[in-house]
Amino acid sequence: MHKGVGLEIMILSRLIGRKLNGICNQPNEKISGPQGLILAYLLSSEEDVFQKDIEREFDIRRSTATGLLHSLEQQGYIIKEEVNYDARLKKLVVTEKALCISQSITERKKDIELKLIQGLNPEEIDCFFNVVNKMKNNLNKEEKNG
Repeated sequence: MHKGVGLEIMILSRLIGRKLNGICNQPNEKISGPQGLILAYLLSSEEDVFQKDIEREFDIRRSTATGLLHSLEQQGYIIKEEVNYDARLKKLVVTEKALCISQSITERKKDIELKLIQGLNPEEIDCFFNVVNKMKNNLNKEEKNG
């Protein structure tokens, strides 16, 4: 029996999340999968990053981004700094604590990516992206049309 596309995507997403969980191996400190992805994004960015960038990059709601960033800030992995050209904006800056685990984050993300595409040829990977983009567009159209 076919489970359904949405269910399979949700299961895959949870498997990926579990693999990303626990990047930081210090007692009483856990970084969730989404937090790890945000840190990886911040660590790889060469430009200033703001909460709006996180919302757009990860296609998450403002409240979700606020919660994830607040948690990272509380744990000491990021700070929010004012920018001199707009008092309303605060850029997200990784701390020394985040830099200490940056290699671990990068390696974990790379390992997961390699496991995901293991046994797939380039055409299958291209097909995957084409199908996923069509599905996202279908859902975005529905959302815009109300």
